[in-house]
Amino acid sequence: VATDRLTWVTADSVVEGFDLLRSHAADLAISTLPVAEMCECGPSFQTLAVFADQRVPAFPDVPTAREFGVDWSIAVWRGLAGPRGLAPAIVAMLAEAMETVVTGRAFLTFFSDHGFGIELAGPADFAAFAAAETRRLGAARPPAR
Repeated sequence: VATDRLTWVTADSVVEGFDLLRSHAADLAISTLPVAEMCECGPSFQTLAVFADQRVPAFPDVPTAREFGVDWSIAVWRGLAGPRGLAPAIVAMLAEAMETVVTGRAFLTFFSDHGFGIELAGPADFAAFAAAETRRLGAARPPAR
């Protein structure tokens, strides 16, 4: 498919993106695999690829973009943030509470059942990761027109 022939419409949400896809106002929708699986777009729609370094175990039949020659990967990540200068004792308390939640059976079951991966990082590691991803994504962004 010639990418210059595709209609790409910016959507404010995944739901809106799939609505545009269903109504044929867009040719592609970007989503996480679990959300795409839950979308009731019909049999004429399929997941084309995942922007991951390797195939996702919960979706083994979905190829990576790299398998199509697109050297790009990105992941959904979630984090808990607070204001700069938050007291170290509060940071430690929140980090401990988040670790309890993320390692709890209900959280693990929900994420596993829906095909989401889980990586837990402490405050310093997550801050470094978020900063690195922000730099990487900012460098990949095309200039504004």
